[in-house]
Amino acid sequence: MRHALASRLVRVVTLALLGAAVLFAAWANSAGGGDRVDQALDLEADIEHGQQLYSDLTNPTCASCHSLRDAGATSNIASDLDDFQPSARVTIQSLIAGTTLEHDREGYADELSNQDLADLARYIESVAGN
Repeated sequence: MRHALASRLVRVVTLALLGAAVLFAAWANSAGGGDRVDQALDLEADIEHGQQLYSDLTNPTCASCHSLRDAGATSNIASDLDDFQPSARVTIQSLIAGTTLEHDREGYADELSNQDLADLARYIESVAGN
């Protein structure tokens, strides 16, 4: 019974944090970077390159903090993307702005091109929750 209660508590806290992340991403878009988000979303994405970015090419890698079944990532440091299932827009906003919601993480605005943002965000959007 204690395990079930703890599991529920973890899920509630995770969902609350994910809700806060959505609000943060909306704020980040209004605070700047909105044009860059739209520019990235207008690009044709290379899903395979997005998978490589997720697992290998970012520093630190997305997979080192975020769980995502398709990538074989099982970390529980930050949000589980299979549970959250973020849209490409929310992912790009978070990547640009960074976050302090779960763990401090600076944005990747200076490290990732618009094409990289599009590839990574569309990869996550296409596989999260599957």
